[in-house]
Amino acid sequence: MNTSNPFLISGYQSPNEFCDRESETDRIREAIHNGRNLTLISWRRMGKTGLIHHTFHLMGKEKDLSFFYVDLLPTLSLADFIREFSKAVIGKLDSPTSKIIKK
Repeated sequence: MNTSNPFLISGYQSPNEFCDRESETDRIREAIHNGRNLTLISWRRMGKTGLIHHTFHLMGKEKDLSFFYVDLLPTLSLADFIREFSKAVIGKLDSPTSKIIKK
């Protein structure tokens, strides 16, 4: 990826464009492997989402694990939550063939 700004401010691109945060990534991975709950707290725009996507990317090759990212901020009701959660889970669990058929 050829980027003029080395500091990406939205989305996760790849480990090559992810800056440090190795200890935080390790703590998240350890919590996932040990079945512990974890809460990330910081000011807005400090890279929490990128950190989550980076950890998911690194762990995505491990067998028997599936990762789902759901942004709950836009949800205002239980119905909104169910819709967002369903989109994340169903979209991720579709087989490649069913994804092609849907498109």
